[in-house]
Amino acid sequence: MSATAIIRRTGAEMNPWAKAELAQITGGTWEGDLPEAWTTERIAFWDALVCPGALVIPHVSTYRYGVDKLKIERDAQRGLALFVDEEFQSDNEEFPLLRVASVRIAMRRLAEHARAAYSGRLIATSGSVGKTSTTAMINAILTATGHPQFPGGNFNTVSGVLGLIANLPRSGIHTTEVSIGFFRRLQDLFALKPHVALITSIGDAHLEEYGSRRAIAELKARVYDVAEGGTAIVPRDSEYFNYLRERALSFGARVVSFGEHSEADYRLETYSPGDNMVSAVLKGKYRRYKIRNPGRHMALNSLCALAAADSLGLDLHVATNALAVTEAVHGRGEVIRIALASGEVQIVNEAYNANPTSVAAVLAAFAEQRRPAGGRKLALLGDMLELGPMSAKFHASLAEPILAADLDMVMTVGEQMRYLRRTLPEYLLGPHFATADNVLAGLATILRANDILLVKGSNAVGLNEIIVSLGRQFRSHQ
Repeated sequence: MSATAIIRRTGAEMNPWAKAELAQITGGTWEGDLPEAWTTERIAFWDALVCPGALVIPHVSTYRYGVDKLKIERDAQRGLALFVDEEFQSDNEEFPLLRVASVRIAMRRLAEHARAAYSGRLIATSGSVGKTSTTAMINAILTATGHPQFPGGNFNTVSGVLGLIANLPRSGIHTTEVSIGFFRRLQDLFALKPHVALITSIGDAHLEEYGSRRAIAELKARVYDVAEGGTAIVPRDSEYFNYLRERALSFGARVVSFGEHSEADYRLETYSPGDNMVSAVLKGKYRRYKIRNPGRHMALNSLCALAAADSLGLDLHVATNALAVTEAVHGRGEVIRIALASGEVQIVNEAYNANPTSVAAVLAAFAEQRRPAGGRKLALLGDMLELGPMSAKFHASLAEPILAADLDMVMTVGEQMRYLRRTLPEYLLGPHFATADNVLAGLATILRANDILLVKGSNAVGLNEIIVSLGRQFRSHQ
């Protein structure tokens, strides 16, 4: 998982939930011995959120996440209560239970109430490419400007977003990343209503499920259903800019744009790959700043983050300084250095997920990487999933950005990557692996001192886990 904001309890007035209130809102029934005056400030839907007096969601059938059973048992003396559905069977009568028909639906009701009580400002980030990295940049800016975020998992699904909002304090500035699935149910949108809503891009991810880029744009545009006086940040370079802008205006949002387009409000002028320096015009004012993570796509992400910060009146000088130290998110550009017997190898881990747009973007960034002295530039690419009938064409189309990336070898994983191999010259072709199972053994015979390896593929292919395992075994430093 990547670093998205989980609500930080320190330094903010919390929104306590009373026992009777919880039952009334969720339509649930309490079971077991629990004082009527009991309250909680935390609905713990994953392990790291468990604290004394928390209402804990164990693993249940009607909610995507949940706290491990052993974790609950270890914290039995900390005054916990459990939040469960009708099918849940408790083997420990020590815990009081709030039992509901569906935990997910109950969490939506709680999220709606928490959002209504929230007097702070909420930022929601969506997009086909770059939303996690952009959210990380925003979180770094918020921390630097006195609004610290508690780092946690990437809970951008329906269950996760509702869990985050249900845990909102009464004030402060907070963020949530939102996946496309959240927008399928209109009733869930009442719990979101961000003050700043942004879409990083519209790409080809999820084509198999949603059918077209236009359909993806229409769903993601629902993030622009903002709070009164809210701001919509729109990608100016998108082919759907006019549609997104009009949709945002129809929700009553104030619209600002970012990108390379001459009319973008936050405009990228130049990006220097040698030192990661960005020159940009931000609402008519020229600024030059450094970003830590390489790539033109990261420079564009930084503009999106700065537009969000500026929309909230945050100090742009402090914000741009924060971007210079924002670390890459796990699986999205982090560099792992491993020590082999022959010497050190760098691995650029982009293997958390993949679609045609994101693969082309990271290949363009990798093209700007200098070949290490005595080493090679290698790529290990796994299948891009959920692309539907166009999958073969999309895989084959990666040949152009690969040829532009100045690589010495391309290794591939998965059935769909065979379509790419047919389009590449023979001298570039490294081994092909049917699955990720044999990748580690294969890399052991290929990697040598001073190599730099880019790894990219859809999460379900399993390359992220392989690289994490490799890093644990041979990690040098980071």
